[in-house]
Amino acid sequence: MSEHSVALIAGFIAALCTITMVIPQTRKVWRDKSGVGVSLLTWAMFLCTYAMWFGYSIRSGNVASTSSNIVTNTLLVILVLGLLRADNRQGAVRLGAAIYALAVLFFIIGILFPMPVVLTLMLAATIIRIPQVTKSFKTMRDVTPSEVSILTWWLSISASTAWVIHGILLPDMLFVITSGVAFFLAIGVIVPEYIAQARRARLAA
Repeated sequence: MSEHSVALIAGFIAALCTITMVIPQTRKVWRDKSGVGVSLLTWAMFLCTYAMWFGYSIRSGNVASTSSNIVTNTLLVILVLGLLRADNRQGAVRLGAAIYALAVLFFIIGILFPMPVVLTLMLAATIIRIPQVTKSFKTMRDVTPSEVSILTWWLSISASTAWVIHGILLPDMLFVITSGVAFFLAIGVIVPEYIAQARRARLAA
C-alpha cells in the first residue's frame, strides 16, 4: 500500500473522529439544557477555526478535510446555539450573531487570503482549547458539576493522532503541528475532568 493511500485512510479516520467528537457534547448540552463547566469561548473558537480549515481544505483540494469540515461546522453551529440557549444571558442573540458572522469571515480568510496569513492564523488557532483546559482545572479545584463530555475529548485525541499521521505522510506540516498541540491540550481537559468526577463521587459517598 502506497504512502498516499495510507495518508488518505488516516485522513478519513481523522475526518470521522473530527465529525463524531462534536456529537456527544452537543447531545449533552441540548439534553440537559445546561452548559455548566463547558467553555463557550472554546467552542465558538472551534467554529471559527473549523470554518477557516474548511476554506483552506477547499483551497488545497484536500477531500478528507473538506468532507469532515462540512459536517463538523454544521454540528458546531448547533452546539454553540445550545450553549447560548443554556447560558440564557442577556444579549445572547447578538452574541450568537457575532460568533456566526466571525465564522463566515474566517471561512473567507481560509479560502481567499494570502497563504502566509492563513498559515499564521492556523498556527495561532492551536490555543482554542485553552479556555476549556482552564475551565476544567477550575472544575477540578472547586469540585463543581460539569457538563463536559469526556467522550468528546477522547474522540478529539483520536482525531488529532490520525491528523498527525495524515500530515506526516502527505507531507503537510500545518496538520502535524496543529494536531500535535491539539492532542496535548485535549489531555489537559480529560485529566482534570476525571479527577473532578472522582472527587464528586467521594463527596457523594
